[in-house]
Amino acid sequence: MSDPRINQIRIKTGVLKRLAKEKVAYEKELEREKARLETMKTNNKDIYELNKQQEIINETVMLLPDCQKRINVAFDDLQKLVKESEFDLNENEIFQTAKGILQELIMPIMSDKTSEKLNDKASSISEWLTILSQMSLKRNEINLLIMDYLISEGFKEAAERFKTEANIDTEKVYEIKNYAESNEQIDQRIAVRSAIENGNIELAIRLINDYYPELIDNNRNIYFKLQQQQLIELIRNHNIEEALKFAQEQLGVDGNCLQLEELERTLALLAFEKPETSPYADLLHTAHRQHLASRINEAILKDQFGDDETPTPKLVTLLKLLLWTQNELENKKVKYTKLVDLPQGTFASSE
Repeated sequence: MSDPRINQIRIKTGVLKRLAKEKVAYEKELEREKARLETMKTNNKDIYELNKQQEIINETVMLLPDCQKRINVAFDDLQKLVKESEFDLNENEIFQTAKGILQELIMPIMSDKTSEKLNDKASSISEWLTILSQMSLKRNEINLLIMDYLISEGFKEAAERFKTEANIDTEKVYEIKNYAESNEQIDQRIAVRSAIENGNIELAIRLINDYYPELIDNNRNIYFKLQQQQLIELIRNHNIEEALKFAQEQLGVDGNCLQLEELERTLALLAFEKPETSPYADLLHTAHRQHLASRINEAILKDQFGDDETPTPKLVTLLKLLLWTQNELENKKVKYTKLVDLPQGTFASSE
């Protein structure tokens, strides 16, 4: 005897698909009527006909919110049933079809719900978090994003531990990365990164020349950044005379890659008895080393596999998209719930 939930899922899936098609039809009709109105204006139709056409457009526009609400209700009903049945029915074809429809509609549905919340003055952080909690995110997909980041950034030991703990198939990681590295290649990248993060820039340059002979010649700006960091390390260690000599003999040699403003900022550290408290103290932060290490790491990957094969880790891309979206909302003075502390996942209402 078949599980009665299968029939319920089939019916609810059919309802959701029908409503989604209905909305698409309304949207297409709206575009046609708008185009017709523009044509009528071009043909200098009288005001009566233009007003009648505008009424048709207004009527179609009024249908869309109600249609979307019915879609939202149908979506929530099906999503709830799918979640409750996933353990028992995951292998069922009808169940998989329902999941596919939900996945297809999740972004427009959440976009609509989010818009309603953002424009509602009564919206709150708790309501926003409730919306987020209703999103269906697959744990294995999140794990792949994390693994992709760890491998791309050269955190080999962390990646190996995470792979074991999360039971990740490495082949699936390489499927989303479009390239695969040998353990030797990863170790070489890690060696360069570690040297930079430890402030041993001479070693980093030597390793780069050994492992990637053409990298510096093809990336002169990066070479300047390495030299700048070497100068910073000399200043950090209070080797003032050596720092001045290095700046004169090394940093001015290649005019094509010289970044005068950055050089001036670095040399300005010498004017302060305690450079770590100066306006240019950011150059001495470990974050400056880490940023350079990430740039070198990216350049190495591009040198090995080509620009098209080594995109930025998808997790980084998503975070950049999040920050860009928040900036756009602020520029348009839209009230929304803002992610203010990324590491802690803290939200606050935007002003």
